[in-house]
Amino acid sequence: MTALGPQSLPHLQKGTQATERPGALGARGTMAAMEAPLGKTAPCPVYLHLRIRVKEDRRDEFLSFLKEAVPFYEAPGGIRFRLLTNSTDPERFIEEIEYADEHAYQSDDERVRFDPAMKQMLERWRSLLAEAPVIEVYRIAPTPR
Repeated sequence: MTALGPQSLPHLQKGTQATERPGALGARGTMAAMEAPLGKTAPCPVYLHLRIRVKEDRRDEFLSFLKEAVPFYEAPGGIRFRLLTNSTDPERFIEEIEYADEHAYQSDDERVRFDPAMKQMLERWRSLLAEAPVIEVYRIAPTPR
């Protein structure tokens, strides 16, 4: 595990199950690394997955909350939010936050821990969840050759 990973994110939810598994969610980061000039490293994205279940009958309220929250989450720049829904369980989601690079990830982790407005937003988010989220952090894995 890296020095900064899910273990530094327990402030998202008490009782959170935090695991880190190396992986990749797309070719954009890999392609950027392949296209970088020799001797230079391209920024590699970091992917944060929050596996969540929304409280029963609160799905619409949750989606309404995200309309307000997503622009706030993405405001610092270098952050992109996506919501994945489970096709068989309408109250189960994965919130995927893509950070442009390690610096954006670390900066946002600081914001989550210390910014009063972010803490308030996360408290509202937690109130809509049926259980603690599972937090996973992914980075582009080297391709064996």
